[in-house]
This record gives sequence, structure tokens and C-alpha cells, in this order.
Amino acid sequence: HRKGISVMKPFPPRIVVVWLIAAVTGILSASTSRAQETYALEYFGGPAGETTGAVGGLNERGQFIVNYMVSYPGQRSWTCAPGHSFTQLPLPSGYAYSVANDIDNGGVIVGTVTLSAGRGRAAVWDPTPGGYVVPTLEGLPGHQFSAAVASNNLGDIIALSYATSSSTAVPVWFRPDGSVVALSTVGYP
Repeated sequence: HRKGISVMKPFPPRIVVVWLIAAVTGILSASTSRAQETYALEYFGGPAGETTGAVGGLNERGQFIVNYMVSYPGQRSWTCAPGHSFTQLPLPSGYAYSVANDIDNGGVIVGTVTLSAGRGRAAVWDPTPGGYVVPTLEGLPGHQFSAAVASNNLGDIIALSYATSSSTAVPVWFRPDGSVVALSTVGYP
């Protein structure tokens, strides 16, 4: 035993076994005392005439978005909620295709609209009593393309911005005030 260094003696095996039994018993009793969650499965089918689709997002109200291949390689987006039929999301003037990626709890949907199959512009489907208003979002200054990938309930949108159709994506943040910021400028690698 050297000065300034303490040596910890191991616990006797009997204490270690008693401690392990107490820990396991506590874990088991905690896991069995929680209420069992139950889920219901509801079949929604799909929009008439559409067969190949993928769910793009789901919110806490049960609303979800689905993207269907309408003509290779173009897709269109629909939304649906429990007890309602599918509603095709409208396109801004001049656009041919859409891909919806996320939906917040207020029903605001974000994704991308394209003139033809390929890169396009980030879009927001903002619900109104009569349908949707669909503004497109410009990427960073000097960039030609953008694609919205996620949103939250505060109005923030995470997207990708592209200078050209063959350039590397730059992750960006569309703030609720309408400004766009490269995530690398706020600490994102």
C-alpha cells in the first residue's frame, strides 16, 4: 500500500449475489407493474387506381401522408386521417410531381414538388378550410433546388439545398420567420 493511492477491496461474493438479485427483482417488478399499451390496426386501403405507395409521415392525430408512383419515375402525394378518405395534395402551378416527407400535428405537410422527375423545390402544404396553400421554398442564395425532409410543430423545416442538379446537398433550416440558414453555420457538421 503506497502513500496517496487507495486500494478498493472487492465485495464478498455473497453481497454481490444479494445485490444482483435485488436489482433484477426491482427491474422485473417495475416492468410488470406498468400498464399494458394496446394498439388497433385499421386498414385504409389506398387512393383509387394507385397500387405502389410508401408512407411518408404520421402525426399524433393519426393523419398520415403517402407517396404513390403515378408514372415512372414521378410520384404524387396523398394525405389521410382515420375516418376520412384519401385526399391528393395539390401542386403549385407548373409542377407535375410531389413527394411528401413529414406532417406536423397541425396538419402542415412538407416535401418536394418537381417540374419533371428529378430535383425540384421544397414545398409546404398549409391546410386551409378549402384545401391547401402550397408555397415553395427557395434554397440558399444562388442554389437552384431544394427538398424539405422534416418539420416540427413550431414551424421549423429541415431541408436540403442544391446549387445544381449534380451538386452535393447542403442541409438547411427554414425558420418560421421565412429565413433560410445553412445548418453548418449553427453548429451542424
